[in-house]
Amino acid sequence: NWSSKRLHDDDFDEVLRRAKENGVEKIIISGTNLGQIERAIALCREHPGVLYCTVGVHPSQSFEFGEPLVRGAGLEEPVTVAKPPRNLPNDHPLDAAAVDERIEYLVALIEEHRDVVLAVGEVGLDYAELAYTPKPLQHAMFERQFELAERTKLPLFLHSRDCGMDFVEVLRRNRHRFSKGVVHSFNGSREELEALLEMGVSIGLNMSAFRTRETAELCLGQVPKEHLMLETDAPWCDARKDNHGFPFIKTKFPTRKKDKFIRGQC
Repeated sequence: NWSSKRLHDDDFDEVLRRAKENGVEKIIISGTNLGQIERAIALCREHPGVLYCTVGVHPSQSFEFGEPLVRGAGLEEPVTVAKPPRNLPNDHPLDAAAVDERIEYLVALIEEHRDVVLAVGEVGLDYAELAYTPKPLQHAMFERQFELAERTKLPLFLHSRDCGMDFVEVLRRNRHRFSKGVVHSFNGSREELEALLEMGVSIGLNMSAFRTRETAELCLGQVPKEHLMLETDAPWCDARKDNHGFPFIKTKFPTRKKDKFIRGQC
């Protein structure tokens, strides 16, 4: 369900069935916005021991910190990724009391559900979303969410896209505020990678790192095994036929386009 438009029939149970049949015993649902975080926690309760989640607000959703807090989406209502009006100004105001209330509520969610919440995230910077969430707003809310890791002692699940060393500088400035972290879906530069590894941050690789030979060789050549994490970021970072890594894939699944959906297939 994306932007309130249903793309195909709900096949969530089929996804879990396929995962189990292929040896995937546990899945982490990444936090995006408050509504989806609450829904993720509810799903974890529906599938104990299989589903886990993270709690944090994605940089593209930073604007929600200035909105009135509405609790308890749960499983009853469909949750979509809300998008703010386009071209918010760089000086878009956020009410300090509203931001504080959101931070406190996120901390409370983590503490109440420590058995299923594994990390703080997905937090970071995403300059591909500047048409919706300007840099100053992303930076401000990234900085504030280090407080979640600081207070709960959970590791960070980090997001960096098209922001170069800006992300690294924020992380360096706040390195003392968290114990461990992983930058997921990494496909950045050598300079970024070396800086992250120097800080002891782990690197999450999915198919986006294998779009080109250059990035693939960089990641596979530089990341020590103890700091390497493999992920799918499903359904976003899928393998595409023009990717450098595509010919190396041996496992294939019956797959259909969304407008030709057949239940039981991807």
